[in-house]
Amino acid sequence: QYAQAHLAIASCYGAMTFFGYMSPQEGYEKYSAEVALAQKINPDLPDLHRAVGSMNHYFFWKWEKAEDALQRAISQVPSNAHAHQTYAWLLAAQGRSEEAQNVITHGLKLEPLAANMYLTASNVFYLGGLHDQAIAHCQEALELRPNHSLALSQIGWSYLQMGLFDDAISTMEKSVKHSPHLAQNQYLLGHAYAVAGKEEEARKILGDLHILAEKQYVAPYGIALIHAGLGNTNDAIDWLEKAFEDRNGWMAYLNVEPRWDSLRGEPRFQALLARMAFPD
Repeated sequence: QYAQAHLAIASCYGAMTFFGYMSPQEGYEKYSAEVALAQKINPDLPDLHRAVGSMNHYFFWKWEKAEDALQRAISQVPSNAHAHQTYAWLLAAQGRSEEAQNVITHGLKLEPLAANMYLTASNVFYLGGLHDQAIAHCQEALELRPNHSLALSQIGWSYLQMGLFDDAISTMEKSVKHSPHLAQNQYLLGHAYAVAGKEEEARKILGDLHILAEKQYVAPYGIALIHAGLGNTNDAIDWLEKAFEDRNGWMAYLNVEPRWDSLRGEPRFQALLARMAFPD
């Protein structure tokens, strides 16, 4: 009968789903069940509105509902840094970069000692094409948590977009070393190898992920990324369509993620964007 505990359990399921430790269908079913229990106990809890907003953002792709819930969470407790964090993610997904940057910058003032806040800031600036700032925020996260694998991976994302292929691969290889069981870091490294022209290394990771998929859930989104890097346009979109059917959380950023720029002229990719129904 403690609503906050149910929301904490939901948060665990959400993270496990987003980072690929369970399928979205399984993870969000459990997430939704815990949120429903919390709502029954305390329907006015600010963190409940954050959870509802997050669910509508990452799984249902109901943009207005997500924004309404997150704005309500912030209005109830303006000092809630994590509500600002989640809202920044939503704004970034919609291409509202300046708003997202302002929201997460305020969130960092509220919670300056949480590494994951800096990682969100890094993502927001990365999606806005401001890679120096994105890298700087990851370095702040590494000050708080040395060898944080997600921070290392995200530094590599920006290096890749800046054309610094050797630096990108070096940092992303470190990210895999520090979290070898996190498939996300592996497929992002595979994408980096492919973009940098290291086709053999990229195909090795692609093969490893197909083998891993026989034992556990592997996100189709990640397979699509490697194919996109290799220039396999049809294969990439095939796997993105599977990611859509899976309700993969990273699909929320399809409209703004620069790794998909090579596919944007494809009618099938544009059809996927239309199905996501991003706000104008």
